Amino acid sequence: MLDIKKIVFLLLSVVLTIPSMAQLDLNWPEDKQKAQNHYTRMMDAMSTANGRKPRPEDAQSAVKDYRWLAKNAPDLDNKKFSLYKTGVNIYDDLVDATEDKATKMAYQDTCLMIYDIRIEKGEDKAYVMNYKGSKLYKFYYVRKGQEKYLYDQFQEIIDLNGNKTFYSNVQYSMKVLAKNKKAGYMLSDEQIIETFTKLDEITTANIAAGGKKLEKWKQTKDKINDDLTGLVDINCEFIATNYVPKFKENPEDLAMAKKVFSMMSTAKCYDDPAWLEAAIVVNKSEPSYGMNKTIGRLMISDGRLDEGIAYLKQALEMAESGEEKGDVNYLLAQSYYQKGSKSTAKSYAVKAAGADPKKTEAYVLVGDMYMNSSGDCKGENVVETRAVYIAAYNWYAKAGNSSKMANAKAQFPSIEEIFTYGMKEGDNVTVGCWINETVQLQRRPS
Repeated sequence: MLDIKKIVFLLLSVVLTIPSMAQLDLNWPEDKQKAQNHYTRMMDAMSTANGRKPRPEDAQSAVKDYRWLAKNAPDLDNKKFSLYKTGVNIYDDLVDATEDKATKMAYQDTCLMIYDIRIEKGEDKAYVMNYKGSKLYKFYYVRKGQEKYLYDQFQEIIDLNGNKTFYSNVQYSMKVLAKNKKAGYMLSDEQIIETFTKLDEITTANIAAGGKKLEKWKQTKDKINDDLTGLVDINCEFIATNYVPKFKENPEDLAMAKKVFSMMSTAKCYDDPAWLEAAIVVNKSEPSYGMNKTIGRLMISDGRLDEGIAYLKQALEMAESGEEKGDVNYLLAQSYYQKGSKSTAKSYAVKAAGADPKKTEAYVLVGDMYMNSSGDCKGENVVETRAVYIAAYNWYAKAGNSSKMANAKAQFPSIEEIFTYGMKEGDNVTVGCWINETVQLQRRPS
């Protein structure tokens, strides 16, 4: 008796397989039917459509079909490279399923060779090498005598992909440096720093870009910084002796500026003027929100207010989120207050809180400016003069700062002073000078 369920399943498999092959626009050899049979069996064995990962026996079955296709239909799909991508998966599974060391290494080498075939067939080299990196590290890191090969391969991955390098390959590259140094391969401190600088730039760029893998990139930055400290004794004195003089000779040398900036950042040499000088050169070529903000803050702390404000304004133009805009507006408010431009400072403080409602310290800053202006904003009598404290209280209230509210309230006019000048609570009183704000009269607590 015929097994109806089995027949239906086989028919369904054929129906599902034929469209997929058609969609791939496969280049069938002369023995098309035989090739289709091999391809269907291979893809069916390695398919994850049934909700499970391929088993070792699936790879053992599929490898026979793959070998036939690789020999008899090597150009089966030179557009999407489906044959060779499946081959990588087959041999990777065989590696995991094999205990014999020699056989395992043979499978590993075949797997890596398939990546090279994909490149020979015309697939994008940078893209393929990026994916090859994980297998290179997995297969070759434990092999003795392959340190130089690994180093060269990962250098190529980094150079080809730049900021598109996978975060895993950035981490592997540092591990490979350590592997080479431990094995005695002659890597100079300069070569190590050169590689680290590239990796740090890639990591920094990806952190600045944000995205779904932001946390992975932040973790990567921590890891490569930790790895560097174990390879080279990077300290401020080392950098100042070996690299700062070269940077001073040609301060417009972007590559050297990046190297000095990266190393000094790792060693936390923020107090060295060379760090700021290098940051300015890097930012000139590759301006960013974070760099402009950092340079601006450092210049302001150094008393270079006008220069610092200019950098902060550039950061504001590049700010994207409300939080970023709130941060920079608040820094500008502080800077203008430090400069003595209170009206402008208040304007930026209001913008800071408007951009980021959590930035309540901006309201506190306005309150502080009012409190410190009592001597400059005197009215015609003591009640009008003390009205500035009511204005400060209102700003502290917006921030929800109860302690500062209490301090301001203690300076309100007394009820006797209010009566003396023929006023009453609730009257409108205008605070003059730069504040120019009207408040409702309140009395000081008894």
